[in-house]
Amino acid sequence: MGNNYERGIQLYELNRFTDASKKFQEALQETPDDFYSMYYLSLCYYHLNNLSQMKTTSEALISNFPDRSESHYLASIYHLTNNHVEKAHHFITNSISINPYEATYFGHKSLIEISKKQFTLALNTSNKGLNIDPKNKICLNARTKALTKLDKKEEAFETIKNTLQDNPDDDFTHANAGWVNLELDNHKKAQIHFKESLKHDPENEYAREGMLESIKAQNSIYRYFLKYSFWMQKKSSKYRWGIFIGLYLIYRVSLNLSENAGLTFIVPIIIFIYFSFVLGTWIITPISNAILLSNTYTKFLLDSKDKNAAIAFILLFFLGTSSVIIYYISPDSYLLFLITTIFCSIIPITHSLQRQNLSFRNIGLFYGILILLLVPLNVIFDMNLSIVVPILMFVAYTWLSGFINTDNE
Repeated sequence: MGNNYERGIQLYELNRFTDASKKFQEALQETPDDFYSMYYLSLCYYHLNNLSQMKTTSEALISNFPDRSESHYLASIYHLTNNHVEKAHHFITNSISINPYEATYFGHKSLIEISKKQFTLALNTSNKGLNIDPKNKICLNARTKALTKLDKKEEAFETIKNTLQDNPDDDFTHANAGWVNLELDNHKKAQIHFKESLKHDPENEYAREGMLESIKAQNSIYRYFLKYSFWMQKKSSKYRWGIFIGLYLIYRVSLNLSENAGLTFIVPIIIFIYFSFVLGTWIITPISNAILLSNTYTKFLLDSKDKNAAIAFILLFFLGTSSVIIYYISPDSYLLFLITTIFCSIIPITHSLQRQNLSFRNIGLFYGILILLLVPLNVIFDMNLSIVVPILMFVAYTWLSGFINTDNE
């Protein structure tokens, strides 16, 4: 190995991934077919969240070194990061078939199984890895997550304790401990672990997102939404669709019974409860991000996606509420249509701005803007559109988005 490679390893171990990547690039200029230089360069791109370059290097490794288990492992990491769960599972299975004695591969496979909601299987897979290496941190962290999802709290906390004893300065272990505590409703302990994780690696996105959630969880209302979110994450897509359809049927039956019984005063309450429950999970994130954006300290925890979504929410909400005030002063049918389209566009626009997938983000953003464009189209062409049109477009977005989310698990 040359000096550039050795220096790259030193920088990599210090978490100086930008500097390390330069050294590995220089090492590859000297020896273009060096496996380890390319392997660690790809890992640097992963830590720097440069997924396009990681894809290029991981594909080159698969092409040039198909018999190396590490090549398939890197490909699996790339695909899991991009939510390509089945492809990630395929490549890690290849890694294990090539080298069935590497505990890390079993830990990574367990994490994939957790994302597929196969929690019992994930626990068994992490245990297989721990049989090879009882102190492997990936397996220990995967085991902790699986136990948490299976509601085995005491075992989960015991595993966290043991993992932290073996890896007291590991940023991933602290971040994972933070998420486990957050899911078990210990948001104060979660914050401590996220702070520790970010102290060791300020660029840790997993810890940053957890810190944001733990700060939001200081609000009791948000804590209930967070509990609901964690609970829903454990359910399969079919189960979740059953819940949504069941809620809608209960809503319709309750509405009809109230109207038939002459209890019309209950109707607004039923509508409010239904939409608060169904839409609350959609709107709570941009609202909380907007609050954090106004705080001198917490605004630095928001990434560009969160900030853009928060700004969009603030602008649209301000425009919508201002229009409501004007409408009550001087009622007008066009103004009512404007109010409806603004509020119907809030969720599509803010939700799409926070999406990781660029294609889904652009489609969602275009759809939200399309709802807003109904206003000038209605005025210019004197179309006399009903407020039902933007409402139906909004409902269509929520159902289609829900379908896309569950279909891509």
